[in-house]
Amino acid sequence: MSIIFSSEMKAIYLLSVGLIYFCKTVASLEEPNTTLAPVENYKTNPYCFRFTWMGPKYNKDTPYKNLSCDNILKKAKGIPCFHPLVITNNTNVPDTNYMWEEYKDKPSQIACRLVRGEVCARYSYRYNGAIENITYMCAKLNVDNESSTSTSCFKEDRLGREIEVCVCESAAGRTPCNRSTIVLADGAPVAPMMLLLAVVQLLIIKCLQLR
Repeated sequence: MSIIFSSEMKAIYLLSVGLIYFCKTVASLEEPNTTLAPVENYKTNPYCFRFTWMGPKYNKDTPYKNLSCDNILKKAKGIPCFHPLVITNNTNVPDTNYMWEEYKDKPSQIACRLVRGEVCARYSYRYNGAIENITYMCAKLNVDNESSTSTSCFKEDRLGREIEVCVCESAAGRTPCNRSTIVLADGAPVAPMMLLLAVVQLLIIKCLQLR
């Protein structure tokens, strides 16, 4: 269900990003993740992608194996980051459809299980119009005075820095909806954002280190 933005709407959107898994060492996609409960299955549970694409500045020839989220963010505050850290061999964003086919039988490697009260989110960070990095995650979305939306995008400009947060709700048995595409849900277009009527605030509420 998509939200309808009217001219009278004065809702303030508060996106609380729960950083559930955040560590200082780079986790490889091949490294086993013991946090996955045996009963979890992508066919019966909806998932959201959860990882950070390091951006076009990094590729297979870039020394990245010892980098952490701190290296990528460079002390920038309010920007989420999740392991694993993903690179591509060109300036294209990750092929999330391919990634899901490779890891759907062990989804916790690149995804988080969507639970009630949360949404899937894709957080894009640009500087002077150029993409810097993208983080995919599970998040909480609190909407004041309006019903929550299953597919919406919110933008905010900060002195040349553009932040775009797109949220959606995945369905069990399908590719996580916060994939690398303009359309976030099957057959559902991204809802427009009224920049003058909505304010997006990011709040990091919890960090736990992977062991």
